[in-house]
Amino acid sequence: MAGPSRDDDELERLQRDLWEARHGHGGPGEHDFTPYPSLIARADALGDRRTMFTARLDAAMAAASWGPSVDQLTLVAWMLADLDARGPELRLHEYEMFEVYVNLADVVMNAIELPAMGFDQIRALVADWTVRATAGGYDPSAVEAYVEAEIALHQGDPGRAVEIMEPMLGTPPPPGFCDDWIEACLTRYYAEAGRDHDAVSLGEGGLADNGNRCGFFPAEPSYPLVGPYARAGRRDDVVTAVRAVDRVWRHPAMIGRAAESLIGLLHVDELATAHQLVLRHLDRIDEAFSPMTELQQATAIGAVFASVAAIDPDSVVAQRISPSQPARVRPVGELADEFATRARELAQRFDIRNRTTAISDRTERLLAVRGGGYPESEVVPVARRDAAGLLSGMFVFRPVSERRAEQCAELLRDKLSDLTELERVRAEQALAWDRRRTDPDLSVAELRTAAERASAIGRPHWAMQSRLLADALEVDLSAGSSLPAADAVPDPGWEPERQANIWNIRAMLISGTDTSAAIATLDRGLAVLADPDAAVRLREGAGSPVADSWMLKATMHRARANLRGSQDLEFADDADAAVSAARRAVASATGSDQRMEARAELVEALRLASADQQQRDPAGVEPLLDEALTHSRYVQRAEVLMHRYEIRLAAGDLGGAVDDAEHARAVLTVEGLAHTADSVALDLAGVMVERGDDAQSVIDIVGPVTDRMTALGDDYHADRGRRVMATAQSRAGLHAEAAMTVTAVLETLPPDSPEDDRARLLRFRADERDAVDDAPAAIVDYLAAADVFEAIGAVVDAVDALRRAAMASHTLHDVAVAEAHLARAGRLLAVLPDGPETVYTRAQVDIAAADLRAAEDPDGARVLLAAALEAARHNGWIPLVVAACASAAWVEYQQDDRQAADARIAEGLSYAPDDSTLLDMRTFIGELPD
Repeated sequence: MAGPSRDDDELERLQRDLWEARHGHGGPGEHDFTPYPSLIARADALGDRRTMFTARLDAAMAAASWGPSVDQLTLVAWMLADLDARGPELRLHEYEMFEVYVNLADVVMNAIELPAMGFDQIRALVADWTVRATAGGYDPSAVEAYVEAEIALHQGDPGRAVEIMEPMLGTPPPPGFCDDWIEACLTRYYAEAGRDHDAVSLGEGGLADNGNRCGFFPAEPSYPLVGPYARAGRRDDVVTAVRAVDRVWRHPAMIGRAAESLIGLLHVDELATAHQLVLRHLDRIDEAFSPMTELQQATAIGAVFASVAAIDPDSVVAQRISPSQPARVRPVGELADEFATRARELAQRFDIRNRTTAISDRTERLLAVRGGGYPESEVVPVARRDAAGLLSGMFVFRPVSERRAEQCAELLRDKLSDLTELERVRAEQALAWDRRRTDPDLSVAELRTAAERASAIGRPHWAMQSRLLADALEVDLSAGSSLPAADAVPDPGWEPERQANIWNIRAMLISGTDTSAAIATLDRGLAVLADPDAAVRLREGAGSPVADSWMLKATMHRARANLRGSQDLEFADDADAAVSAARRAVASATGSDQRMEARAELVEALRLASADQQQRDPAGVEPLLDEALTHSRYVQRAEVLMHRYEIRLAAGDLGGAVDDAEHARAVLTVEGLAHTADSVALDLAGVMVERGDDAQSVIDIVGPVTDRMTALGDDYHADRGRRVMATAQSRAGLHAEAAMTVTAVLETLPPDSPEDDRARLLRFRADERDAVDDAPAAIVDYLAAADVFEAIGAVVDAVDALRRAAMASHTLHDVAVAEAHLARAGRLLAVLPDGPETVYTRAQVDIAAADLRAAEDPDGARVLLAAALEAARHNGWIPLVVAACASAAWVEYQQDDRQAADARIAEGLSYAPDDSTLLDMRTFIGELPD
């Protein structure tokens, strides 16, 4: 008898790939469209009519979420024509016909989002839907009503939309749609018509989770309530609803509405939250599902960015024009104008089709919304500062935003003449110290000049400070190991704050060479700074001298704690003292700059205290970091978030860790720190993989980041990205791609990389190659991994690699070679001491050996499996019990003992009722003829 043809093999592979593309992802909206064009081309090349149809059907289901919508329309048109021409011969199952109707309903209702589709064309689609739905046993009226209501809305008549949809209450939703979809639509129309009371009364009924909600819950009922909640000032309800929408509706088909909902946050002065969330849309707007989706995203971005620009015109955004290229840093106001223009142009396209200005009018209303509640709203932007404000900004921005501090310094150099003589001397000292970053030699000279000018105007403490800093720089430049000016001792007649400041600077300068002396120097300063509440002015400028004194005390206690910690000494007392002093500074600060400076100091003190708390009582860490987050600003906020991310990750709170990483990434993007944001993205993706998130979402994050890191020559982060990418590709069923990614990792491994790392990568690549039926290449990798593992003494890992090599050889029907691999594994196992790990590994090898012998030596296979099952049951190793039961069932099936096979399957399912291998075996055996 002839074996299967090459086309049969190709068809089988194609159907397997179609299954992976369809089912290799998570919940609603996670069915990626990307692989389908090539899958459809393969189906067409084979010419199997049913597969050609089902490939397009699967693609249309993906396009319903990922689009663009015109792809779904094209696919549905092809399927309807094919169905009309050869319906019966396609042998479609009932569920496949159901999906045809789902897609048809979706296409008809999405047509309104395409301005190129006239209302007559849309109504013609509805008429075709009515005929087909009625013939298929579906009620067409919900779709009919929805389209007419949307036309009314586009023509500026939301009251008419309400009249059309109200009679539909109690009517079945379109096939495949949520049960409360009609209620959600009517709630939205009530809101658009200004009937907020009716919207809330109807819509809130859908917020209760009755355990039977669809996959889009709670986004579906939350979205139409955002506007009514916002107009009623229900701030918490707005935030809850928007977060629900943003969390669930992340796929292109719904992301436009998710973006537009963010404008509700502006109405309740939640600009900071809106700003964080809207950044997700910045890089995805070019993937818009439809022109309406693009309009909604552009409107939201424009409104949110304009709100930010009104408060903080210094703000910038890292905008990625190309996924593989580094981002461009753009002023947020400039981007706000660009997206507003984009939204207006899109709205005009709808106006032409609608013959009204309803969409443009609505777009203008939304673009005009401005929100408050931005953390930086009280801070004077760099662009609005005079010379004295720029001088202050150099100091107060430094801990929270290096970019803003540098902008202040650059602008101040051209405005020195606007300062008083006292301010100018202080500015020259600050600018001279700032110069060390680019020209340390010039910095030394300028510091010495500043010291002379300070002495000349009667500021000896400034003069001493400048000389100390100049001496320290000279030591660095000459590679010296000791600090001159040891006689630079503050005058006891100076104010305590002046003296303490000099001791603090001296301690900082010697901390790298003599920790004990640095601690002693800080002690002298703290002794002088006994009573900050009695402080006189520490620095000339705006603000409370008491707050300045408390800040200095907090800074010195932090420095002392860090020095003690570096010597493995207890530092809890200093950490507590730093927090206490910083809180007093915040309480006594006056003026926006001093308050920001005091809060920045408190944030650092709280982070220090959290490090001590982590060692003593981890449960008390998060409250400290939560407090730090409320006081943090700009880049410092991202640092706190990543600190809390590490804590949550260590505690197993993966959800909280993901939230913090996403927030930190948004903050860094806003600050223009694109490279750091990309590094955080890799952290985020790694946790998403660990948490079991949708693999395609991880790939979407990691792919562009890895490309950018590679382009920048950042080998470390590029390697991290490839590793996460490979894992995600494997979980997405993209095994060939995963093998290629691992190959790239192996090719770029440094020569001094750990051998066990190389071996694990080889084993990983072997698994991926084995998954795509490339057994010969997989065996080579398995054996190479086994050799490395054995050489470094990782015997269990070596045995595991040999077992996998044996099973791969078995698929090539090379039983003798497979037996040889297992024999080598057995020799390695023989030298291992008895213990749970050895017993587990031996049971795995026995199961593999039983699989090899099932046909030729069933009794021997049964003996091996009995031993493996006994060990697995005794130790509670459920995955091993399931594997042994599956192998045992296969042995019995091959001996034509279906009753015994069923018994083994039943035993395995009693341990793991959802195990796919056992369920498939039960179905396979059950379908065989008696």
